[in-house]
Amino acid sequence: MTRINTNTSSLNAQKTLRRNNEDLQTALTRLSTGLRINSGKDDPAGLIAAEIMQSDIRATQQAITNTERGNQMIATADSALGSIGDLLHDIRALVTEVANTAVMSDEQIEANQLQVDAALEAINRIAQVTSFQGRSLLNGSLDFITNADSIAQIENLKIDKANLGTANEMDVLVEIASAAEQAQITTSSGESQAEAEIRFASRTRLEVTGANTGDVYIQANSLSEEFHNVKVIFNNTYETGSLDNGATASFDTTQKILYVNCENGASNIAFANVEYAIESTELFTVYSENVEAADTVATLEWGGNDNGYMTQDYITVQADARGEDWNDVQVKFAYDESITAGAPTAAYDSESKTITVTMAVGNAGNEVDGWNSLSNIASAINDLDDFSASTTMTTNASNTADNTYVFGSFDLDTKVIADTAATGYLKSSFSDATRAQAVVEFSAGVLKTFTTDSGDTNMYIKAAGLGDRYDQAQVQFVADASAVGQESADWDAGSKTFIVHYFHDATTSSTIDQIATAINASNDWEAVIATPAQGTRKVNSGQTTVVTSTDSIVVEATEAGANFNNMQVVFEAKEGQGPETPKAKYDAGTNTFTFMVDYSSAAPTRLEDLVLAVNEVEGFAGYMNKNANSAVGGMFGGGVDATVVGNTGSSGGNALLDDLVVEISGPDGAEVFTFNAGTTSNQMASAISLVADAIGVEATFNNDLVTIQSLAYGSDSFVSVAVLSEGSKGTLTKSISASRDTGEDVDAKINGVQATSKGNKMWVNTSTLGVTIDVTAGVDNNFRFNISGGGAQFQLGPDVVSNQQVRIGIQSLNTARLGGVNGALYQLNTGGSADLSTDPNMAAKILGDAIGVVTDLRGRLGALQSFTMDTNIRTLEDTMENLTQAESQIRDADFAVETANLTRAQVLVQSGTSVLGIANQNPQNVLGLLQ
Repeated sequence: MTRINTNTSSLNAQKTLRRNNEDLQTALTRLSTGLRINSGKDDPAGLIAAEIMQSDIRATQQAITNTERGNQMIATADSALGSIGDLLHDIRALVTEVANTAVMSDEQIEANQLQVDAALEAINRIAQVTSFQGRSLLNGSLDFITNADSIAQIENLKIDKANLGTANEMDVLVEIASAAEQAQITTSSGESQAEAEIRFASRTRLEVTGANTGDVYIQANSLSEEFHNVKVIFNNTYETGSLDNGATASFDTTQKILYVNCENGASNIAFANVEYAIESTELFTVYSENVEAADTVATLEWGGNDNGYMTQDYITVQADARGEDWNDVQVKFAYDESITAGAPTAAYDSESKTITVTMAVGNAGNEVDGWNSLSNIASAINDLDDFSASTTMTTNASNTADNTYVFGSFDLDTKVIADTAATGYLKSSFSDATRAQAVVEFSAGVLKTFTTDSGDTNMYIKAAGLGDRYDQAQVQFVADASAVGQESADWDAGSKTFIVHYFHDATTSSTIDQIATAINASNDWEAVIATPAQGTRKVNSGQTTVVTSTDSIVVEATEAGANFNNMQVVFEAKEGQGPETPKAKYDAGTNTFTFMVDYSSAAPTRLEDLVLAVNEVEGFAGYMNKNANSAVGGMFGGGVDATVVGNTGSSGGNALLDDLVVEISGPDGAEVFTFNAGTTSNQMASAISLVADAIGVEATFNNDLVTIQSLAYGSDSFVSVAVLSEGSKGTLTKSISASRDTGEDVDAKINGVQATSKGNKMWVNTSTLGVTIDVTAGVDNNFRFNISGGGAQFQLGPDVVSNQQVRIGIQSLNTARLGGVNGALYQLNTGGSADLSTDPNMAAKILGDAIGVVTDLRGRLGALQSFTMDTNIRTLEDTMENLTQAESQIRDADFAVETANLTRAQVLVQSGTSVLGIANQNPQNVLGLLQ
């Protein structure tokens, strides 16, 4: 069929040619660009995939660059840390050199200190100037911001890394299941029920009949056991009028007898006179009920007996359970007006380990109104859940359970205190405990009363030295008229006789001043006129011989045991205080009891005032040994009395029962100790602690118990006790709690992750938190702190998300912050507490901490470089290679395929063009039919 209006063949040829041209253009474009996808229409899905991969590739390339720059920053910091480490090692060598004091002169030490100062200055400079791209690295600006400084349980904190996430902060919760423990061995292996004895001042009760009927109590002015079982004897054999005020009293310290001497016809004696006589001994106080001072006393008796005993009966408080948990429980007394007399109450505070007994208060008009019997107090303690109490009464003719009362008005009752000490242990290697005592003896002397032309004048005559050579010496006074105005004094040490020559005749006599001058010129004796205004009085011819005696006071610990063994008693001048009000104090750190006495006055400080000062110090009792008939009864300042000292020695007991040779080992070394029988627990503990720095073990004592423990905490610490030799009476081999013991590490979780621990140090290292915490020794409670920013953040991955970031903390490396639990490096500067001339041992410890900090930081940064950044670069490079290859497969053109497509398209275009020409010729051929 031949048509010319519609050339279908031409249309078909045109269509085919157009398509072939498009294919040719596509092939040319791909071959010229090298890309298979040049626009979205080429491959929409492929374009999307390729663009995503291109983003990943670009981000990965930047992550690699970030990591490389981070590596460079860390390398800069590491170089500076290396310099700081070298300086610390140099300082350590200087400290070690200074410790060689035998050959080091002061000038050499000063030269070393100058080098230390220069090195510390260099460390500060390095910490300040080390920077990367303008950002300081070691000045603390890259450390984490936290409130840990306000947490008491944290002793040292190091945050290595923390992923703060989008909130840019993190709470850190530390949950402690159990505290770290030291390795510990005690000299006791068993447990018992801990006990305390409550002892009140010795006292006794008298029944009084006369104008009023009532009770009289005589109480010792001291808590000392020396006044237990003092016998009181009333003697009514003196003739009427023979005694001043109708009664006198004296105390025989040797036989422990209080004599009260009354005139015949007791109905004529006022109670006030008897009270005054007893209290004039200055060792006892009298309290009364219903008996007025002016009342006359018909009888003073104990149930018809004229003799009685003052007793220090006591209450024993015992823990109901066994073990050391009840050691060192304190028993104290309080007073409350609302409490009914005879109905005390007791309460136990487990936190402070204190039993408080609250009692009634004495009535001002009736001193013994607020009475409580020992059985009342024991009953109150028995009402407690964890304790029981019993009374121990002395049995004698004058004492029953009703005679021993405790009163709210008795001063010494308020000072009573007891504790269970180490009695919760069953066995001990030491002897029984006693109350440690220090006897302070003053120079011997006598109070001489001279008869003069104007009445009696008193003179204190004191030896110029301490010791028995002056005790019980005779002081004779010889009147001589042969050499007026030539008074003299001669001391014969062999016969212990001191002869004072004074002058007297019908016209003249020596004055008190002249006699005092003669005595002072002897160099062996000193004289002080008690009333200086009377020094010009003239002495009568007849003067009696007097005998000197040595005054002394006893300072006694009210707690039995070795805690107060070897306590020093010393005297300290306290101007302006007044001689009549001496003070006393006890320093547990130095185990020293100090009297503060005013030496500015010529008047003596009375022994009874010194005793009162002792009784004012908690835990101590005092009493005096005074010969009432002759001794001075006081001490003078500025002379030999001011130099007296006392020492308790080993009077507190707790001594080894036999000779002992023992090896004690710790984590730092071992030492062999030899102790002789009689060595006390505190002496043993002191000897072990003396080498604590060498063996890593120290010792403490609590009365009869010695505890040997490691200085360090944790499972790496240990204590070993090996008895090498012990006498047959010794018990240490059998009684020690163990031959070897190891410590325990703190058991804790940090943000729910079980922490690795060593001693009091714990740490975790997770993907979100790397932290090391040193807690205070003994901490067993939970705490939390907050990290609110800071740190150096590295973007290590292609995606800006927290798990592709690392944030590390770099603390300040200046000398104020560089160190550890022992201190900071700045303390080694000249004048610091750990400079070379002050404490090189502490300097070495601080340097050890500082070197550890620098080494740890270098290691941590090195690990970050090696195991995080370097591996990250390699991983990212591999990732980028794979991403690039994947993107190439999607986007890039295959030249072989596209060349073939080009050839095919070229042929087809040429063929299509030829066909189109033929198709266009067909209508022309139709014209031939018209010709």
